[in-house]
Amino acid sequence: MREPTLPSIRQTRWRPAALFGLAAAAIFALTLTACASDPTPTPRPTPTAVAAAEPTPTPEPTPTPGPKSGGRLTVTLVSENSTLDPAWSLGTADLLITQQMYDNLLMIQPDLSMKPELATSWEPSEDLSSWTFQLREGVTFHNGKEFK
Repeated sequence: MREPTLPSIRQTRWRPAALFGLAAAAIFALTLTACASDPTPTPRPTPTAVAAAEPTPTPEPTPTPGPKSGGRLTVTLVSENSTLDPAWSLGTADLLITQQMYDNLLMIQPDLSMKPELATSWEPSEDLSSWTFQLREGVTFHNGKEFK
């Protein structure tokens, strides 16, 4: 009678590789079977004569009413805002909200040029310590007070 021996390294490595190979072959075969075309031809419909359809009248457009006052605007932001005061706004959420609610004197454009909003013109003092802005006329606040 022969003594039992431990399996060699070659034998223990062969078994998982063989199982993996068989599993891969089975998956490949199933994929090919699923992607194969149907051997039975699909019947094609026979052409039939169609009577000419009568044109349908186009409805008259309804006039759209003007802007509606009131209602609710819901906005989703990435983060929570901390203030509605433009002077204290620090984060992106604050800036996004205040830019929709208030006009600025000037707006910096992507090319770093200045676009006038409430200011029509501006100039610095000789020592560059202050600026003088000419303000747009006819602007009112939300409460009806005149912008001066």
